[in-house]
Amino acid sequence: MKNYILLSLVSFLFVACSAGYQDAVVTNNGKDALLNSAGEMTIKDSYEELIIFSEDYLKVKVNEKYGLIDESGQLVLKPYYDEIFLPYNGYIKINENGKYGLLNQTTMNIELKPIYDSITEYENNLFIVQLQGLYGCVKDNLEFVIEPKYDNVYAFYEGIARVKIDNKYGFINKECKVIAKPTYEYVSNYLNGYAKVKLNDKWAHMNSDGKLISDIEFDKIEYFKGKI
Repeated sequence: MKNYILLSLVSFLFVACSAGYQDAVVTNNGKDALLNSAGEMTIKDSYEELIIFSEDYLKVKVNEKYGLIDESGQLVLKPYYDEIFLPYNGYIKINENGKYGLLNQTTMNIELKPIYDSITEYENNLFIVQLQGLYGCVKDNLEFVIEPKYDNVYAFYEGIARVKIDNKYGFINKECKVIAKPTYEYVSNYLNGYAKVKLNDKWAHMNSDGKLISDIEFDKIEYFKGKI
């Protein structure tokens, strides 16, 4: 048991230091606390869970709900949420009663109310959100560039994502701009700057601007090995 406790303490020390803390999370009588390298309790054992969250905050659990405290132990976000996720581009994703929203990391104000079925973060300060089964796109200021209307928005490849509505496919780019309206029977992911699109059982290649490089006339096509 002593070896187990020692191993756990070493693991916590590693996690704490990697996040900018010189402290370790320790557990006593079922409650978590924060211990510094001098053996002093910097945050007393009053939480169900205490998790190193970022360089500025620790995540705490009280009555099965999560909040945030700073390194002095001051509460910066009341334990209210079912889950709090790591910051991304200045925002913190939250889960409340199975719905997702976004907080401003600096002010802790709610920027997107927790009403969404899912929120997925991508590069370029882009979020894909799902509301009542439909997907939309928000950018830096968290205003909708595309309101939730798509049946699916797939993962981005080469800065472009496939979208689907009414069993038709098209593309949006990393600015949430539609580069090809969803009019195709099928579209592939982009590879080496080109995607394959299908209409009326015929195929063609589309470039990264959403332009066809030929008529849609081929029975079968392959990806280019490289750019042409």
